[in-house]
Amino acid sequence: DVAGRASRLALDAGFIVNDCTPSVLRTAPPLIIDTAQLDSWLAALPAVLDEVATTSEEAST
Repeated sequence: DVAGRASRLALDAGFIVNDCTPSVLRTAPPLIIDTAQLDSWLAALPAVLDEVATTSEEAST
């Protein structure tokens, strides 16, 4: 499932997210988060999603 792969990749990048369903991710940032931490997450997220999209496309061909 796509969300499961994205969840594992995010964890590898140091971020904890939950895969609620096969296609839904839930983020739960800490109550106290600074700008640097948020910037780090926002910088990492596109790479996680790109990797999942690439592996999903390869699996479907």
